[in-house]
Amino acid sequence: MQDHDGVPLAELDVTDGDFPWLYAILRPTEAFEPVRPIFEAELRALRVSEDGDTDGKVAAWDRAYLEVRAAVVLIDPDGQPASEFLLHVDGDEAWWRWTDEPFDDDEDVPPVADPGRTVKPSAATLFVATLLTALLAGCAGQVPQPGPQPPSAAPLVRTIEPLPSSATDEASPGCPASGLALSLGEVNAAMGLRAMPIFMVNCADRPYSVFGYPELSLLGEEQETLEVEVLAGVSAVAVIEHLVGDPQPVTLAPGARAAAVLVWRNTVADVTPSVLGTYLRVVPAPGTAAQVLRPDGGVDVGTTGRVAVSPWAAAR
Repeated sequence: MQDHDGVPLAELDVTDGDFPWLYAILRPTEAFEPVRPIFEAELRALRVSEDGDTDGKVAAWDRAYLEVRAAVVLIDPDGQPASEFLLHVDGDEAWWRWTDEPFDDDEDVPPVADPGRTVKPSAATLFVATLLTALLAGCAGQVPQPGPQPPSAAPLVRTIEPLPSSATDEASPGCPASGLALSLGEVNAAMGLRAMPIFMVNCADRPYSVFGYPELSLLGEEQETLEVEVLAGVSAVAVIEHLVGDPQPVTLAPGARAAAVLVWRNTVADVTPSVLGTYLRVVPAPGTAAQVLRPDGGVDVGTTGRVAVSPWAAAR
């Protein structure tokens, strides 16, 4: 870690990792002490924002974190400045996540916080959007289309065997009878915002056309249906530019993939018990059997009572 003039502020001695987070012992230089109060203020704002996801609290954290970005530069393992990062410091401990893909110019986080303005979209939303694009290599090489552009399945997708959701929804080995096999990507998270890709591959020997949104429901530990509203379109939860747009027809050749993205917040705003979905029941297209998938860590919707999903779109 260094300042914008290249003065070393601290070494981060990595002790653990829980993708995408890294954890380290902070070994500061004397030059770090003047910026330590900036990290302390950011951490206070972060903890306050986690108590209730209101616009004012998130905006206050945004401003506090922009002060961190204005003060320090995070150096990646190759000795180059990280384009985007979330870095927290608490005493002699530090934890962070980073990407080497910069935010879009028209959505760039300003280098200096302006206490008089509310930053929208928030840095958390921008960071999740950047991770979905950069870490999952979203639709590289395609000409931008009016519909949403989801991430590619290749880098982080992991296949999950479907579980039976009822007597009529039997899981079968290999390719399902519908010819559409589902799997889940990694959950990307920042400041209470979550985003998880849902991947669909045409495993049949004929083309398959889909249009619109996957049909979803959240299930508990015993695969009981939870009272969680599923919204069509992610904008009600977060404005993530490359996921915003009307559904577009998608025709999948044998072996081709499509993807949608499930978005939610884990806000706990009152005494209502928090909701944690253990399974996700997904009907990939009308007339096809549901497949039940188990997200790693579950879907922690807190007390919000809702999730949102983008429409299917072609993926590499």
